[in-house]
Amino acid sequence: MLNNCNSENYEVLLTDWGNTIMRDYPNLSGKMYLWEHVETMLGANEMLREVSKNAKIYLITNAADSTKDDIIKALERCNIAAFFTDIFCFQEIGFKKPSPEFYTTVFEKLNVQKNKVLALGDSLENDILGANNFGIECVLYDYKKEKTFYNGLKINHLSELNIFFAKKRKKITKKTFFIN
Repeated sequence: MLNNCNSENYEVLLTDWGNTIMRDYPNLSGKMYLWEHVETMLGANEMLREVSKNAKIYLITNAADSTKDDIIKALERCNIAAFFTDIFCFQEIGFKKPSPEFYTTVFEKLNVQKNKVLALGDSLENDILGANNFGIECVLYDYKKEKTFYNGLKINHLSELNIFFAKKRKKITKKTFFIN
């Protein structure tokens, strides 16, 4: 688990898609851009706008039904596609999170040091543990406030992520940022 997080170094945000940026309805299947209703998670638009001022944002997803173009169409329906520098999805790279191969492929294309990257996601297994095992600092997005047992960095609202990428940066510790 991370004891502290030095925000002055972050240049890249790797963020999950379903239930992190856009709501994933468990009763719906197929390509999200074809769903009758799509929406962002509460605070996603504002967080993306603020973080994109100081960092590049990449979407990383295990979505099996959607290609990169399909994901862009879904993002466009919510007017957020422009915030993303690129998208890494299972359909394009052939590996899923949390595999080391997924992150190796992503980092080969990013050409950035791991300590310059912060990962965000709602799944401990797929998003947090995989990225953390690869050496990337992570923030768990626990919007349902169900993962009280998790001792790493976490947020309950996406606006809380902005501090990691703010222009006036400071050292952030679990104590100052960890929310129950």
